[in-house]
Amino acid sequence: LDVCFKIGFCIMALPIVIGLWPFGPTSGKFTSCMSIIFRSAALFTFLALTTSYALSLISVSLGDLTTFYAKIKAGDAEWVSNTFSISGANFILIMFAYVYSIKMIGATVTGYVGKFFNDSTFGDASPMHMKATQMTAFVKNKVTQAASFAGGVVTHQATRAAGAVAGGAVNFVKNRVNGGKDANKDNKELILSIIEKAKKLKGISHREASVLLACEDKELIQKVFDLAIKIKEEFYGNRIVMFAPLYLANYCVNGCTYCPYHYKNKHIRRKKLTQEEIKKEVIALQDMGHKRLALETGEDPVNIPIEYVLESIKTIYSIKHKNGAIRRVNVNIAATTVENYKKLKDVGIGTYILFQETYHKDNYEVLHPTGPKHDYAYHTEAMDRAMTAGIDDVGIGVLFGLDMYRYDFAGLLMHAEHLEAKFGVGPHTISVPRIRPADDIDPDDFENAINDDIFEKIVAILRISVPYTGIIVSTRETQESRERVLKVGVSQISGASSTSVGGYAEKEKPEDNSAQFEKNDNRTLDEIIGWLMDLGHIPSFCTACYREGRTGDRFMTLVKSGQIANCCAPNALMTLKEYLEDYASDEVKAKGEVLIKQELEKIPNPVVKQKATEYIENIHEGKRDFRF
Repeated sequence: LDVCFKIGFCIMALPIVIGLWPFGPTSGKFTSCMSIIFRSAALFTFLALTTSYALSLISVSLGDLTTFYAKIKAGDAEWVSNTFSISGANFILIMFAYVYSIKMIGATVTGYVGKFFNDSTFGDASPMHMKATQMTAFVKNKVTQAASFAGGVVTHQATRAAGAVAGGAVNFVKNRVNGGKDANKDNKELILSIIEKAKKLKGISHREASVLLACEDKELIQKVFDLAIKIKEEFYGNRIVMFAPLYLANYCVNGCTYCPYHYKNKHIRRKKLTQEEIKKEVIALQDMGHKRLALETGEDPVNIPIEYVLESIKTIYSIKHKNGAIRRVNVNIAATTVENYKKLKDVGIGTYILFQETYHKDNYEVLHPTGPKHDYAYHTEAMDRAMTAGIDDVGIGVLFGLDMYRYDFAGLLMHAEHLEAKFGVGPHTISVPRIRPADDIDPDDFENAINDDIFEKIVAILRISVPYTGIIVSTRETQESRERVLKVGVSQISGASSTSVGGYAEKEKPEDNSAQFEKNDNRTLDEIIGWLMDLGHIPSFCTACYREGRTGDRFMTLVKSGQIANCCAPNALMTLKEYLEDYASDEVKAKGEVLIKQELEKIPNPVVKQKATEYIENIHEGKRDFRF
């Protein structure tokens, strides 16, 4: 595709070049045109010959190419991998040709537009420059898709071929992550250089972050904490976004050994909310003051089909009780297909959230012995499918305590790096839950549990590694633990949560226990709002970016440029004002009014400050839902 495009482009450009020969924009372009035509034609011939040879070998093997073409179109890398062996000189020759041709395309695709439409000639705002750049991006995307598919085949075959040595290889990597980085844990010069790099606010790699995680020098770790606080202030200010989980159902066909929803658990009460019950739960959440929900379910295609989830989302968005409204619904459901992710996108979800649990493949398969979730690759690649389906914001996470924390810490950052490289934007959020007691689950059975000091260190290093990404903690954590990590990096927390199916409209009886885990923070939302303000934070119920289309790469561009602050600070204050007017206790309302007055004075843009002040006065007069 790339070669054909180049040849066609240059042939089309030739008469223009010749017709405008005396003028600057085309002077010297004839040679460039002819050079690209000949080089592209040669590359096209090379690709055609190698592709024909490969197809002839495949045809001899299969006898019919129809199935092969269908599997390629469907992106079925596993079928291709299982059908063909990686051994043999023919395969090596074909792979060499493929890699070489991709290398050639990559070497030429990024530079040729500049030969004809460089900024000094037309300017980067030129329609011709913009259109050519868009076409180039289209070509590169097609090449990337092909490379990704081939990579999936090779990865699947390598995993299969490794066979008996896979466990040893994983353990080798595990030792490198957990032990190899210890070689530098006392390397002060290296650690200081990593901290200096992080000060540029561009993030650091998973390797560099792993060195910091291994460091035990208190003075150096304090530098990391100080930097994490500074970076959080730079991008998120003192705002803390509030949300609540809503568990729709706890039926599950998986056998996860750390979750009480596993299908063998006969103690837990199985429940599924009806649409009428969902309405009651949402009204109860609105009456607390919540505007943002995270939907949770077990995995059961019969009892919890995707159609049920879609209907539930529509129900939630439709409910407007008094001044309440749920303005953003994030979804945490099991890994699914591209088609189902498209359906979730179409009903207007916010962030798609899925925890990897652990990135250690062998341990993952032990922890998930049965059910669809046992498939490590399908689960791990869920975010790729979600983003391919058009979901802009995704949230990743691990359950710390299932495996050695350094391994899963590195896995989180490698996953973020992968999404950034493939889709141009990393995860919108990273969650850092720790394993908690639950029905049929004892955390003492898991030897890799982490203490509060390590937990704080993980959050701080995540903050400097991925400075633009939101970090979430839930009511799994104690008030004291949440206070520590709020300071060094957390930007979102849940409040007044129920981890049972429903549980907001009517408290669950002990004999009807359906909770996924025990909470450590049982305060009311009003108590948490007051506590946050005492700590100097602005509790925010803002959902403006989602509703204004500032998602995915658009959101990240604004964050990286610092422009998001012009929206987030006033939006946070306006949603806090709504909470104070409609739901707060007198004590919390008094604190909030003082905080809003102080924070309005800190808004640097006088126009934004004036408009925010007007909006807040309108909210006091009874109007709602203003946003920048």
